Amino acid sequence: MKPLHFTAQYRVPPQWPAAARDRGEVPAMFANRPWPAAVPGRPVGEELLRSFAADEQVVMTSAHCLLPLRSLG
Repeated sequence: MKPLHFTAQYRVPPQWPAAARDRGEVPAMFANRPWPAAVPGRPVGEELLRSFAADEQVVMTSAHCLLPLRSLG
């Protein structure tokens, strides 16, 4: 089975990096169900991303973790 690769980029508000530096970690959520509206290699708009990530079922069934902050570079 060929491994899948994941790339995501999102411009965050300026206060987010400052909060991450203060805390030393960032929260992450990994959905364990497919996102039918997303197409590999195509950009996803903020509203579409927000509608998926804020969906109650997605939030309730996702893995949640805190990632240690190593760099904001």
